Amino acid sequence: MSIVWVPIIILFIFDRLMKINYDISDVVVATAIAIGIDITTTLTSGMYITFGFLKYVSSRLKPFGFNIIVPKHLFAYNGFLDVEAMPTYISLAVISLGGAFIAYAMRTHFLDKERLKYPIAVAAATITQTLKNIKIGKGFFLTFLLLGFALQMTYFATGLSIDYTPITSMLLPGAVFAVSFSPLLFALLMLLPLGSLRSFSIGSLLTYLLFIPMAVKLFGIQLLPSQSYDDMLFSVAPVILSYNVGFIVIFLLFYIIRYWSLLARGLSIVFKFNVERTAFATGLAYIIFLGVLSILFAITFMHGFNIAILLVVVTIVVFLHLILIIGNLRVVGESGTGSQALFPLVTIIMYIFGIRNVTLYAMLDPYTGIPMPQVAASTSMNLFRFARFNRANLINILKYFCLGVFVGSFITYIYGNLLVGVYGFNSSQMPLTRWIPTVVWMAAVYQGKLTSQSLNVIFLASLIAILVLIANKFVNILIFPFLVGITLPPDIGIQTLLAYVIKSIIVKFGVSLHEKVIIGSIIFMLGAALALIVNIVLTVMGVNIAWQ
Repeated sequence: MSIVWVPIIILFIFDRLMKINYDISDVVVATAIAIGIDITTTLTSGMYITFGFLKYVSSRLKPFGFNIIVPKHLFAYNGFLDVEAMPTYISLAVISLGGAFIAYAMRTHFLDKERLKYPIAVAAATITQTLKNIKIGKGFFLTFLLLGFALQMTYFATGLSIDYTPITSMLLPGAVFAVSFSPLLFALLMLLPLGSLRSFSIGSLLTYLLFIPMAVKLFGIQLLPSQSYDDMLFSVAPVILSYNVGFIVIFLLFYIIRYWSLLARGLSIVFKFNVERTAFATGLAYIIFLGVLSILFAITFMHGFNIAILLVVVTIVVFLHLILIIGNLRVVGESGTGSQALFPLVTIIMYIFGIRNVTLYAMLDPYTGIPMPQVAASTSMNLFRFARFNRANLINILKYFCLGVFVGSFITYIYGNLLVGVYGFNSSQMPLTRWIPTVVWMAAVYQGKLTSQSLNVIFLASLIAILVLIANKFVNILIFPFLVGITLPPDIGIQTLLAYVIKSIIVKFGVSLHEKVIIGSIIFMLGAALALIVNIVLTVMGVNIAWQ
């Protein structure tokens, strides 16, 4: 999503602050660097907080039979910069760049053969061109900036959420429901295409209000009654992830079968031209290097471990990384935004082969681990689409994107340490409820605690996924955005539905109003981001604005 607002900030800096003469290619290059930095928030600070959160909730997981120990090379925060874990995150974040090279090699296939829109990149290019030709009034700018700031500060103070789960779970065991409003998230949602918003909300609400209760009823899953929203998310986390895996398998098979001939032609182009072939080989080498590192780790620190099994796992995982890169490029091209919804497929394969070591998952698994070449691939493809609109050199864009990732991995790792120090893991101002299913799944995988119930749910999800594909012939549901929606908690699903309704009305009033709303949403986001910075500073100073 940063590809939308980053160019606007850069234009503002070039035009209003620095007042320099610039070419549009300068804007695209600066955008590539900035987005390279931005993506590392997922790879470094995001995963650092995730492993810290896993360590934090480990005590709550003990009654469920989980005894989780997070190694110090993944999390060893002691009130200051965690130097011990830094090399792990920096190196694995940089290795993720393999996905960007593969995306470059396959750009012709996705942009010209499949003709995917990459709607967020198109929106960014359109807004950039619009802003070059028109001036935004100060009143318009200040109105949306202050509105974003005020609502986000209100969110920090009040939380703006209502938990209905104790009621819904009594009426329908397993149902999870809450209503919240995050101004920053809502502004982001207003930038997405209508089809994606619709499919996101359907996937989210069906999962938490129908699919989970269905699994609870069919398989006799025991849940405590009248649990809170957070507690219920803990309880149903394995069910959610099992549903996710079942849908992934069917949807990916459907995509590969349906587009196999097109994919084969796309790969033939990759191997036909020297530049594409070199880029693909470079990206593949990055991913293979992950496997080499994991084998070296096992030989050095896991005495008695069957290396032959790990060699088989590494071979399969490298292949799956490629498949998931292709799948994620399709998801982003269709829905406008990427997701980790596809990634648990690697987790399941590693689990089936008996891998239980936390570090091996951190090194190989794009879902519970640090390297995510799929995210690097989808982000860079959005950049390539944006650069094409502005007639920029794509090799240069790839180069500066890689530079941004390298520099950003250090910056955002430190930022992650700062967030842990300021907010900890139980702050309403940095809610981590969305990650509860993930860390519970991680714990179950590491401890070998996935039950037959999980396998039953995966099978049920596969059957439902087939029904969704059949229904898609009559009802327009975007299958990959639907898959992303499964991973979104219901409060986000409600916000997505609200954004869909509002945007549907706005679109009917014409392109001019729609463009103004998009620009206003981006300025609103800047105000909300400013509130985030202010709140961090106040918290560091010991000022807590949250209402008790």
